[in-house]
Amino acid sequence: MIGNIFRLVLTLILPTFMLLIISEKPICAQTNADKSEESSETILKEGSLEKSKNPQKKIKKRKRKIIRWNKSWTTHLWLKGGATALQESPMTSEGELFETPKQSYGLLLQENFRTQKNRAQWVVRPSLEVRKDTYSLYPLEGVKAKNKVDLRLNELFIQRDITSAWILGFGLQNYQWGPAELMSPSNPIYHFAMDSQDPTYTARGHSLLRFNYSPDGNWSFVSLFEFLKNEEKEFIAEQEFTAKGLIKTEYRLPTPTDYLGLSFGNEQMHDTFIGEYANFTFDETFSVYFDMKQTRISRRYYPDKSTSPIPVMIMMTFHDSVYMLNVIGIRLEFEDYDIRWEEITNELGFNQTEMDLIGIAMSPLSSQAKENQNRFLFSGRELPSKSYSYLSIRMPNLITWADSSVSIRAIQSHRDQSGNVTLYWEGGWGDSWNFFLSGQGTYGKKGSEMTFLYKNKANAGLKYTW
Repeated sequence: MIGNIFRLVLTLILPTFMLLIISEKPICAQTNADKSEESSETILKEGSLEKSKNPQKKIKKRKRKIIRWNKSWTTHLWLKGGATALQESPMTSEGELFETPKQSYGLLLQENFRTQKNRAQWVVRPSLEVRKDTYSLYPLEGVKAKNKVDLRLNELFIQRDITSAWILGFGLQNYQWGPAELMSPSNPIYHFAMDSQDPTYTARGHSLLRFNYSPDGNWSFVSLFEFLKNEEKEFIAEQEFTAKGLIKTEYRLPTPTDYLGLSFGNEQMHDTFIGEYANFTFDETFSVYFDMKQTRISRRYYPDKSTSPIPVMIMMTFHDSVYMLNVIGIRLEFEDYDIRWEEITNELGFNQTEMDLIGIAMSPLSSQAKENQNRFLFSGRELPSKSYSYLSIRMPNLITWADSSVSIRAIQSHRDQSGNVTLYWEGGWGDSWNFFLSGQGTYGKKGSEMTFLYKNKANAGLKYTW
């Protein structure tokens, strides 16, 4: 409770104090250039200070400016539900770390509030989900229903345009970049989420102090400092939160869609990294891109059986090589199709021998099964295996009814050739009503990477916006 109060004080009071320091009346006088760049929401009353032809006449006084608050408030209300065909096992049943609901339905309320006064803006994006989940009781027969309430503050930050080149942001923010669709290795503050393509998914913000500097239309610089833990579980199990920081620079080439970026800093456990990303368009339809990260130190969980016949997941540190996480992709854009193909290389991923040992470590044979499961789930890897292929196809005009679009996304692990394929159909009526239908299926041997939790699933949602 004390930690939550402290986090709230820092997130709300400190940003306001900082903005007061750089408010409309700073210690240093405002330059004419700064005055000319004020927001379009600033309205001048009639009357201005000007020289009078008759020196005996009184000079009209300048009337005070009226500063308008520019506000926007959008609400999304989702009615959604789904069903999953589970791979029945002790690890996927109710109460386990891998518990997966067989059925789930409920309401999701997403708020998006933004207000702006002159050069400062406040953004608040909370969400509330109320749902009912039904879980398997395997190896027992029957199911167990749970009512869940999930209240989240996804974003809460203040942003201030200090000058035309400098911007300050402070608070819970979701600030990401990169040309790839699946993930952005060059930004290790945010991690890969398998359900990130779901229309109802909202990434949780991180407590960031952010500075943006854009001296011209080509160059931009960003510095991020994560100073507090958000409500997500740690990326590496059983490790305390450590502050993270990075600096990113980006250069825009003469073609508007082409750019190069470089980032460097420290990630979890203060390990340093360097990242690169770029996008090159060869004509209006074809482009090539990449997003990469390298680190010299690897602190991750690995299976170890040296002290016991049953393997145990333990923390190991390696610093004898350069470890890379790469996404390289191509994109074809046509009027009726948008196709991406991405290849993912993850040198810190597990090989087949290690995955076999992990399977034993997480099984009921191990007295530390729960600890091993948690260390596998949060082992410090974006994906568990060493390499993957990803395909994304969007077809906005395939079905003309209800202004809808169809998309297909598929990912396959090269280690065991198992995969996951998802089909989405999204559409809407006017500005208020939207819907989506999705079906997801897995393929591969039972117990392989993509078939470990479930065989297939289906989801549907209806959204009203006002």
